[in-house]
Amino acid sequence: MATVSTRTVRVLEIPKEVDESEFLAVARSLSSKDVEGGWLSKVQHGDANPVISFATQYDGHVGTISLPSEKHKVRALDHHATYWRFDDKFNGVTVLVSPLDADVDICAVHGLNGNAFQTWTAKANGKMWLRDLLPYSKPFDNARIMTFGYSSQISDRANLSGTSEWAHHLLESMARVRRSQKNPWRPPAIALNCFQPEGKTFFEGRGLNQRSKIKGRHLELKSLRQIVEQLQDTEKSSIAITGIGGIGKTATLLEIAHQESEQRNIFFIHATDAASLHQAYLHIAKCIGPEYLLKEFRGRDVQAIWSSESEEDKVRRFKTWLNDPENIGSLFLLDDMDGIQELEDREAAFPDEAKIILYTTRNPVFHRNNIRTTKKLRLSMMETEDIITLMEDIRNETPEYQSTADLYNRDILLEIVNVVRCHPLAALNAIKYILRILSFYEEATAGSKFVAMMAANNYKARQHFLAYKPDSPSIMETFEVSQIRLSKPDTQARALMNFLSLIETEWEGDEDFRDFFFEHLCPVLPENFLDHQLLGAESFHLQELFSELEKVSFGERLQTSRPFQFHPLWLECTRHTMGPEGRIRYARQVLLISYHTICVNHGVVNITPDTDDSFLRHVCKCLQVCRSFQIGLDDLKLPTKVSKFFKAVECAN
Repeated sequence: MATVSTRTVRVLEIPKEVDESEFLAVARSLSSKDVEGGWLSKVQHGDANPVISFATQYDGHVGTISLPSEKHKVRALDHHATYWRFDDKFNGVTVLVSPLDADVDICAVHGLNGNAFQTWTAKANGKMWLRDLLPYSKPFDNARIMTFGYSSQISDRANLSGTSEWAHHLLESMARVRRSQKNPWRPPAIALNCFQPEGKTFFEGRGLNQRSKIKGRHLELKSLRQIVEQLQDTEKSSIAITGIGGIGKTATLLEIAHQESEQRNIFFIHATDAASLHQAYLHIAKCIGPEYLLKEFRGRDVQAIWSSESEEDKVRRFKTWLNDPENIGSLFLLDDMDGIQELEDREAAFPDEAKIILYTTRNPVFHRNNIRTTKKLRLSMMETEDIITLMEDIRNETPEYQSTADLYNRDILLEIVNVVRCHPLAALNAIKYILRILSFYEEATAGSKFVAMMAANNYKARQHFLAYKPDSPSIMETFEVSQIRLSKPDTQARALMNFLSLIETEWEGDEDFRDFFFEHLCPVLPENFLDHQLLGAESFHLQELFSELEKVSFGERLQTSRPFQFHPLWLECTRHTMGPEGRIRYARQVLLISYHTICVNHGVVNITPDTDDSFLRHVCKCLQVCRSFQIGLDDLKLPTKVSKFFKAVECAN
């Protein structure tokens, strides 16, 4: 099976009595007429002056005709109204120029996945180098110029065993061409397409074509392209695309890959361990193939050499090739770097030979090594208008959905955006949940029901949405990916996150929620506090635990001087993963710490609506969470005076 030319046909079996003017007349008749498109396609206009070649070959002539469009080519193949043979595969020898007394014979041989005509044709202007330029360039203006084609698709396994037969056919064809001409013997010049042709780019890696239609992120994509251009002049560099789970890091990486695919080579890796990393590299190496990775063996049977190489050698050759000049502008993409389980495997995922590496990560502080210039692009929540556009697109994919339903009400969409706090994955899942679940009953108000559900005390309904998995990961799955990546997932970093989900973390002004851990003076006795090791920990240990949360993007520091920000969805997921006993356990400890701090340390005796105490905000938040999970003060089994105090707080608020 051969590749074909885009819009050029080869014409064979032209009798020797036919001259060039007759051939040109046929070419014009095929080229000048307009070709009708389909009912959705435009008319393809004709051209009365097609570019042709007409040369002597064997006992007759051979010609080429470059037509205005692919539709013109298809029509010419089927309806040329001559006894000549038309094709677009260009297998075997095609003579393009044949002067009477040639000085030299030049035969061009394309590479794998190539075509004897198209390989040598420029994308920008359609000029075929061998036909349209070389004959007019000194010292080749009196050369006989040929191109040789063979079945070269590497996806066709039959071609791997036929290389030697094609080579023999090349020699036989050239000998036959030269016997048919009255020229003295001379050695032929063979032009081999061993280097990456001008305009050709590689776009390789499993997952590259899993691109979804991205909305928004215009500023981030522009910034990313600018960073890539700035780093072209550096020796080696890496760019980290960071952000919380579900924020759109992979979508952004794939979008930049597709935007840059015409300008540079793109290589994409996604792996979870050493074995899958090796397979991802091997897949790319096989796609590139021996034509590029075995250049030192030119003139030999590279397919046989390639077949005898080990998988490790093939991967090594690909990495070495990344240093070659044709890869000076290449982008090496590594998706979900911290998804690779072992640190040493993550280190191995970064090929030292690659010039520019882009990778996605939830860890904003990971650095591979000091040999590269490093840049970072953090993705924050999407703009409200972009989120609304995303939701409208999903809604409009269901044309039977009644246009009077509240999902067509912009105010309702804004409320949904506020519920998910501009989180793109959550917004998409929310609109699908409304369309596919809530709309089965009272469709007209399904959007409002979702907003009310997320604010109500029916925690099982909220949990059902968080676990909802349409054609994308659920919110809970995305959360759990970060949770299992904590370096010690079942110990104190996880306990810290549990506490954070029950206190007030959204502050304005100079107040800092971390005071709950660093500034409380409550005696933390083992008999009263199951998590006494955490609540009584030294400040340096607490800081280390906050750092662990940052590495998996549970918390983000927009400025190093400011407290972490926690997305409300992650806090809600944390509350659900604790389970009923966990929620009671941590809520009880939050209230005991707060009671001692407010009453003993701060000296507050009576609670009124005007009482101003930073720890009182933690109390109010904890009580609100308890109500949303149907937990009463009596369920917490607090000491009588403590329970009485917090009942007064509930009354005051």
